[in-house]
Amino acid sequence: MQYHALLDRWHSQSLLYFPDLPGCQVTAGTPEEALALAPEVVSQHLSWLHTQHLLAEPPTAPIDIALLEDSVPSANGAGAPFQTDLQTPPHDYMQNALQIADLTRADLITLSRSLPPESVFPFALGDTATCTVEGLLQHIAELDLWYIASLFAQKPTLRLPDDPVEALEASARAVADGLRSLSTERLQQVVIFEGEAWTPMKLLRRRTGHLREHIPHLQRLSPLDALKIRGIE
Repeated sequence: MQYHALLDRWHSQSLLYFPDLPGCQVTAGTPEEALALAPEVVSQHLSWLHTQHLLAEPPTAPIDIALLEDSVPSANGAGAPFQTDLQTPPHDYMQNALQIADLTRADLITLSRSLPPESVFPFALGDTATCTVEGLLQHIAELDLWYIASLFAQKPTLRLPDDPVEALEASARAVADGLRSLSTERLQQVVIFEGEAWTPMKLLRRRTGHLREHIPHLQRLSPLDALKIRGIE
């Protein structure tokens, strides 16, 4: 089965996104590495969708990746919008992306509760800095607020709870409420915020991918069986 990919070239990383698979993201050091990893990552994502009852059958056919768009970072290092980012997100697509984000958030919370609060791990690919479990959840919550605020060309104003799980849930509500409040006209607009172009489709792509990006970090440390947290007893 073939899946189209969007290649986002950042200064220190290469990221692949898949328009038909919200939340599926490959992060690697080079475009070649990302493309090489893509079939396995897509297969794992499809398996996860199956366990969450969002896909009728688990993947069996070989995965083929076709590069649809390729971007380069702008002067400030931010990824430019793809042509697919300029499309108005269909209602079903937005609901699916929000549902995947909710399921991923539940996995993140389950994994975080299985780990000692003092657990640390690399913050990002190739990063020497480390992050605690609570720090990771707080980071995700803060970035969620930044994503939705970008669509309104303003800095986040919501004060998050100190508890990281409550903060994650509060920021998710803010994202969902913000997206659902957009008029048809606003869903079609491109907003420039802090030198970067944003659209609802770009927000859904980046935000859902960012959530799922951190699942492997916690899985590598968690004593929980990876299949168990995905809903398979």
